[in-house]
Amino acid sequence: MYERFWEKVSPEPNSGCWLWVGAANHLGYGQLWNGTKVIIATHFSWEYHNGPIPDGLWALHKCDTPPCVNPRHLFIGNCS
Repeated sequence: MYERFWEKVSPEPNSGCWLWVGAANHLGYGQLWNGTKVIIATHFSWEYHNGPIPDGLWALHKCDTPPCVNPRHLFIGNCS
């Protein structure tokens, strides 16, 4: 699964974003099949690089770029 993740990542040199070039939902967030279900690529990236996301929280963007999966551009927080 990790290899498939990297196949869908395209670094953007000006912003530092790692743009997801695979499937995306209607809001522009990347989607990845984990063999059982579709997961958000941003969440996969956070967990891959930093560990589990606590229940009730989300991986959110500092860069406000939905397809970005760069863990340095993400933080854990509440959507409300």
